[in-house]
Amino acid sequence: MELPAYEDNLPIKLRQGAELDSILNKVLPRLFSSYTTKKTTPKGEWMIVVKGDLRLDNPHCDYRFSRTAQITMMFLPYKLTRCLPMVWVHELWMKQEIDWHCRDNRICWELDNYWTDLLKEKEKTLSFEDLLIFAMTWCLESSASLIGRHWYAHTNKITEWPKEWDFWGHGETGKNEYEQSKQH
Repeated sequence: MELPAYEDNLPIKLRQGAELDSILNKVLPRLFSSYTTKKTTPKGEWMIVVKGDLRLDNPHCDYRFSRTAQITMMFLPYKLTRCLPMVWVHELWMKQEIDWHCRDNRICWELDNYWTDLLKEKEKTLSFEDLLIFAMTWCLESSASLIGRHWYAHTNKITEWPKEWDFWGHGETGKNEYEQSKQH
């Protein structure tokens, strides 16, 4: 895999990761009760790994709880418009089923196509810092919403995904639903 051409055009400070720390510090304390971050450069580009206790009482969630869920989020900040961040939840009560948008502790918190289209649109008007803040916030708030639904289902002994909880279909079905929604 070749290094992205834009890496050469980045300010020294950003290439060294100092600006990434500043951005992480603007987002993570609001959404986590505790966390650690790790910046690495495998294959020559920044990869950020955040581990911590994500608050589920986020104001954008459908269900508000005074609890947290232990998660790991991994993302490539310079490829956000092409690569959806990955999120794993380390809680025994998570339902490991495709209909619950979770498999092997990894959650499907957003449809790739929707993520890509919206971020490419935002990229036209936002600075890199604002785009990264927007993307990280979206990822973590959506993850908190999905995890909160799992907790709600667990505590209320709900075994099937409720029909009133909107979601995109799985795989090609979801992509087709999204493409049809863009035409309306």
